[in-house]
Amino acid sequence: MKTKSEIKPSTAFWLLFAAGAAIMAISGCDSQTKSGFATNEETEDAYVATPDPLGLLAIGVPEFGDEISRQWSAQRDGELKIVHMSLDEFESSEVSAENVDLIVHPSSINVDLISRKLIRVFSADVLDDEDLNRSAFLDHFRKSLVRHDDKTWSVSLGGQQMRLMYRKDILEAAGISVPSTWEEFGSAIEKLEGVDATSGMEIVVAPTANGMASNSFMARVACSIRDPGKLTSFFQRRTMEPTIASAPFVSALEDLKKYTAKSSDALSVAEVFAKFAGGGAVFAIGWPILSDDVDAEFLEADSANWAVARLPGSEQFFDLKEMRWQSRAKDDETKVDLLGVQATNISIADRTANAKDAAEFVIWLTEKRNSRKLLQGIGAPFRATHVAKIGQWYSMEQIDREFWDQFADSVQETHESRIFLMFPQIPGKRKYLKLLDDAIVGYLESTDGDAKETLEKVAKGWDALTETLGRKSQIEQLRSGNGI
Repeated sequence: MKTKSEIKPSTAFWLLFAAGAAIMAISGCDSQTKSGFATNEETEDAYVATPDPLGLLAIGVPEFGDEISRQWSAQRDGELKIVHMSLDEFESSEVSAENVDLIVHPSSINVDLISRKLIRVFSADVLDDEDLNRSAFLDHFRKSLVRHDDKTWSVSLGGQQMRLMYRKDILEAAGISVPSTWEEFGSAIEKLEGVDATSGMEIVVAPTANGMASNSFMARVACSIRDPGKLTSFFQRRTMEPTIASAPFVSALEDLKKYTAKSSDALSVAEVFAKFAGGGAVFAIGWPILSDDVDAEFLEADSANWAVARLPGSEQFFDLKEMRWQSRAKDDETKVDLLGVQATNISIADRTANAKDAAEFVIWLTEKRNSRKLLQGIGAPFRATHVAKIGQWYSMEQIDREFWDQFADSVQETHESRIFLMFPQIPGKRKYLKLLDDAIVGYLESTDGDAKETLEKVAKGWDALTETLGRKSQIEQLRSGNGI
């Protein structure tokens, strides 16, 4: 009697799978693919898998342009289409997410993008990628400026820190020590006003034009409202009631007016540095920035007279919960830096159909070599390797090496510091800051303005804006953010 043999479908599947595996083993096809690259273990030859075309929306970052597209195409044989949108357009209209895989944007609108469901959380696989090497990012660029509600929504392309640049030759000749507190800074200004060496120079210049008045103000108030272990904010955490008209803010605004009262005009950051670099100021608050008004030959000849440090601090801080001044502990830091000044992030669009290649682009753009080459003029140094060659990043290597060493050290100190100040990461952040900036500019230009009244008007404007945006949701976002 003949026996008929039958093979079940499931058994057939595994037989075919085993046969296929055997064929692959015989043919030597043991390549491993990671992050879009396929490498044969025997030859170590690598080829790049062609990425799908990517669409990138650049919001408020006009410098992000064609050279990045060309380099991506040349190195990865992929297409990158960049579309630009101003911040005003972003705030006044609905953003189409069609054909958008990536969004480059100021960190100031991070939460707006989140609340409008335009960006997605980065996966752990991407953040831990060895080519991204996030552990080499400066500390606050790995955490504070890219996280919200304990999730990472962006990768940082860096942000500026405001610094005190000064003429060390003039301070030494006048017997004045480098001011470590704002009280010492005020005393130094008074002494320098009667020194012959400062004839024809402004004692101090600070940026108050192009939206920088609010940043100069917040940089001044930072050390007055921050202390380890204290939850502080521009708002009460439970009610969103503004604290902006309280004592430390009023004092800081009055100080800012004293420092800028004798400045000839409202200056941008570039104009502040050009004035300082041209020998027109003893102190300058800002950071180095190359412009047509900066004489490259003068930089090399004069910069040996320059020095730079973090902004002054304070021995006291104002507890916004108890509403009173307190002395810092003996070993506590007195200096507090403002984060988020002209900071830029890159995020993956929430509705992208191509998250894998979008993540590959983020890794490619921010890795050590490409970031140094492609992101100068867009972000700021955000890796330790950038800081090591910081003069190269700012395209002014002819400036005295000691100045750049001091600048690099100050950046490292900022990112090692336990305390810092950020404006709360809430929807409408730019609108809150616009109200503040307009009020400060008006106060600085007036001859009889009152600092407290000015900030009380800001508080009323903020309260009205909070009502418009929804107080309950704003409170929830405030408590989820990193700005407290």
